[in-house]
Amino acid sequence: MTDWVLGVETSAGEGELALLRDGALAASVGLAEGGHRGAGLVPVAKALLAAAGLRPADLALIAVDVGPGSFTGSRVGIAFAKSLAYATSCPLAAVSSLEARARDSATSRDGAIPPVLAVALDARRDRFYAAAFRVEGLHLARLFEDALFDRDELHAVLPAGAAWLGDAADRLVRPGERVHPDALRPPSAETVARLGQAASGRVTPFALAPSYLRRVEAQELRSP
Repeated sequence: MTDWVLGVETSAGEGELALLRDGALAASVGLAEGGHRGAGLVPVAKALLAAAGLRPADLALIAVDVGPGSFTGSRVGIAFAKSLAYATSCPLAAVSSLEARARDSATSRDGAIPPVLAVALDARRDRFYAAAFRVEGLHLARLFEDALFDRDELHAVLPAGAAWLGDAADRLVRPGERVHPDALRPPSAETVARLGQAASGRVTPFALAPSYLRRVEAQELRSP
């Protein structure tokens, strides 16, 4: 039986949908500017499934980016995923936009592999939504969970030598570090689908919600 996974990414940029077939990318489509904000997402999804000869009930999994990112965009993508999952009884997986950005950018355009990837998005008032990952070959090892930091807190828990991603990268990079060439690249729906497929947990339509990050103290992150 063919395993179809739908990836939904609406937390950044114009948004995108992707279909995986047995782990391989079958199709993807970018959403028209603003199209993910409202009913425009539904006809694009219907066309994507129809082109692959699928009904919504044929999906084995729906993976959706839950942020952090554009609050409006994330909510629209989540509402769409919840409605589709509820109507079809399809399992749901929630994916971090920060992890998706890191996965997409683990290798630079010049082929260099940074030891650590730090992803930081502007949360206003000199605070940042952030996560960090140690690059171990093709694997990314989380250094800490997505959380809300001020500048000093984030620098205190982050190893030196990071390559920075996200719209706050140029404000946080330290001497000896660099802004990644793909710093502003939005997450891809393909990566959202792959991360969702690899995730051990599933969520119910009622439990699926945008990522509301709380502030975490540095000592809490360091605790075993």
